[in-house]
Amino acid sequence: MLRSHIYLANNDVLKRQKQLILLLEIHSMLFQIEQVELFYQNIEVIDLNKRKIIQKPHLVKRALKDNPEKPFVFAYHKN
Repeated sequence: MLRSHIYLANNDVLKRQKQLILLLEIHSMLFQIEQVELFYQNIEVIDLNKRKIIQKPHLVKRALKDNPEKPFVFAYHKN
């Protein structure tokens, strides 16, 4: 009887440890995603070819990913 209680207690501890590991992995993935999104919020793209400044994060992301080496397109940090 005591052995079965110890087994159940150990099993609960293992389940909690697995859940904690999973939560830590999810946290690290979300943290990286949030950092990338913050990057796009703090950057402006100055496109001299089109004579415009792109400030919206989703458009900044698109502009930097579409043609990263396009001439006369600059990424500018807002700070």
